[in-house]
Amino acid sequence: MATQDIAPREKRCKTCDETKPIAEFYRAAVNRDGFTNSCRKCQLTAAKKRLADHPEKKARRADLQRKRQQANRAKHSAVSLKWVHENLDRVKEHRRRTRAKYPEKMAADRAKRRARLAAAAGTYDASDVAAIFALQKGKCAYCRKKLGTAYDVDHIIPLSRGGTNERKNIQITCPKCNGSKGAKHPIDFAQRIGRLV
Repeated sequence: MATQDIAPREKRCKTCDETKPIAEFYRAAVNRDGFTNSCRKCQLTAAKKRLADHPEKKARRADLQRKRQQANRAKHSAVSLKWVHENLDRVKEHRRRTRAKYPEKMAADRAKRRARLAAAAGTYDASDVAAIFALQKGKCAYCRKKLGTAYDVDHIIPLSRGGTNERKNIQITCPKCNGSKGAKHPIDFAQRIGRLV
């Protein structure tokens, strides 16, 4: 009887002794069937255990990877940029899902970036945004409308006017109010919308 050249549909893992679909095994040209003897889950568990037992290996591996990236920074950037341009739909979908799943974190990250660009002092994180959202009872600081998941983190004194990026200088607003306020001073904006006389 001739040997089969067709890959099997299932295989028994030698580590956990379970029969699993062939897709749960890595390819291995050295094995007769072309797949590893242990399933992916067992191999990952074993690799994590080896790294936990030898933390110096993990540190050495991270150091090597960091050096490799620094030595080939331009090449890595070019490859990453090329992949992003070739997969724009996937990137946009991933960003959309991330924004929907972590709105506080995304707002904090955007503000941190703007603060870095403006060289503003201070910092805040997603927990600060969530706390301020709760203090404002989920309403816009200006129009008092219920916000839901669509809101902006606004700097009370704009960064462009010397405001800080600290928790005490941020508030939660609806996108419409934040867009209208822009870089205006908070008192000027409040007078403009009739909140102050």
